[in-house]
Amino acid sequence: MSARINKLISHPTLPVAISAHEDRSIRFFDSTSGQAIDTMVAHLDAVTSLAVDPNGLYLLSGSKYKHFRTVKYICKYNSVKN
Repeated sequence: MSARINKLISHPTLPVAISAHEDRSIRFFDSTSGQAIDTMVAHLDAVTSLAVDPNGLYLLSGSKYKHFRTVKYICKYNSVKN
């Protein structure tokens, strides 16, 4: 997990930080403990931008070559905390 971080954002309704990486991945962290929650490979090239809708339901990611992807955000935060 040493790939360069291109973008870091906070989830609007949960204590979750989301990072976009040069290695094509998006990683999710518990903002309180710093514990990794989940990782997903999102693009064919570097992930350079991230946004979450104000309700925290959808994650939009963009890649180095201007490809965008929207995914329904299903957070594993509750299962990690229990």
